[in-house]
Amino acid sequence: MKRRSPGLLFAVLSLLAFAVPVFAHHSISAEFDATKEYTVSGVLKGVMWINPHIVTLVDVTDPKTGKTVEFQFQGGGPASYHRDGLYKEDWVVGEAVTCTYIAAKDGTRNLGFLEMLKYKKTGRVLVFRHGGQ
Repeated sequence: MKRRSPGLLFAVLSLLAFAVPVFAHHSISAEFDATKEYTVSGVLKGVMWINPHIVTLVDVTDPKTGKTVEFQFQGGGPASYHRDGLYKEDWVVGEAVTCTYIAAKDGTRNLGFLEMLKYKKTGRVLVFRHGGQ
């Protein structure tokens, strides 16, 4: 009986390990409902400039309770934003903003996919098409 090379087994397992994440990616419509668009205003708390999706954090004051609620808005990846001329520096932390987003399918109130971000002070508007401007 011929013994298999451990190098071949390692190579095959390595290829599988790198290929599996490719199949894990999903479309926006898998998590978000494009028929449910909302707008909130608040203060830009931060941006997590990470792969595979940039996350924008906005503190919104609930008009009923007066308490601050953190909203998280998913967007495209850094590479798609760079192709469209957007950089981390375009997110001005501490500024008042208005965000338009589509809602999460699971009903999570403070989670969405960012479609538009408008700065109150300057009037600058960033519009996103599935993660691009």
